[in-house]
Amino acid sequence: MPRDILFLIDERHIEVTEMTALNKEYQKLAVVLNKIIKSEIPLESSSDLWNAKVRDGITLTGLLWGEDRDKLDRDLNILLSQVLDRINFIDNRIAEQYAIEQLKQHHAVALVVSPMYEKTEELTHNDLYLHYIGTEDALAKFHQAVPVYARYSEDEFKEHLPYAFPRLFFSEKLDIGKFDEKYPAIREKLTNALAYLNDRFYDALHEYGNQTDKIEQDFKARCRGVGGIGQEAAKTMQVYGRQREILAKGKSVVCEWHIKLRPHIDRVHFAYEEKYKNIAGGKIIVGIFVRHLDV
Repeated sequence: MPRDILFLIDERHIEVTEMTALNKEYQKLAVVLNKIIKSEIPLESSSDLWNAKVRDGITLTGLLWGEDRDKLDRDLNILLSQVLDRINFIDNRIAEQYAIEQLKQHHAVALVVSPMYEKTEELTHNDLYLHYIGTEDALAKFHQAVPVYARYSEDEFKEHLPYAFPRLFFSEKLDIGKFDEKYPAIREKLTNALAYLNDRFYDALHEYGNQTDKIEQDFKARCRGVGGIGQEAAKTMQVYGRQREILAKGKSVVCEWHIKLRPHIDRVHFAYEEKYKNIAGGKIIVGIFVRHLDV
């Protein structure tokens, strides 16, 4: 379990935009809460949560167990009830104030809210940001910032990768020390590059198809300060393809794509092709961190 992370449910911000959006918005919230519970990262709230306003005079207690429970889908009601039953309740604490205090002490803290309140707010202290999380994507974005807030070591950063980039599969043999630029100096470039793979790469493929030059333009526009992205040349793969081969869950995977963290050195090699989808459940396979392979 990652260290120095805490999630707080902000009972003042769990309202929905309107009652017709109740099930859609609370489904997103329930997914976030369930993922936090399964990660075994602490999740806390004050007992005021039960009196929190949902909408139009309806409280959370009334929605889950009272006269308004028929407004929530039955399965969603069960899921939310089960999740909320597993959180820690701590009285006399205003979630927002406590989160800011903890961030100043280099703890990674985020507030869990309904999707309508989701945002990232810059604080005036030490270039920190307070994350208000209401969706899975926002949860991942927070986890991408955790190593900075909690001052993670190189090993802790590597162990935290699956939390920060849930759509990526990471080879067990990845070694951040193989880059020329050392940790933590390389952390921001690496985080931005992996975030592009996690959040954008499949969409870019859908938009641009085999136009690798267009994908690289898209990458550079979104990942400033990172060298580029591309597919290995056929000649390179013919001569040096074995250098790009890894084992993932006991099966051979050839990483024909790479990200340049810097123009001439430091590469992230990865694979996404259809033939590998059964290996990692459709996730992009990040196979190699390296200074440079032969071309």
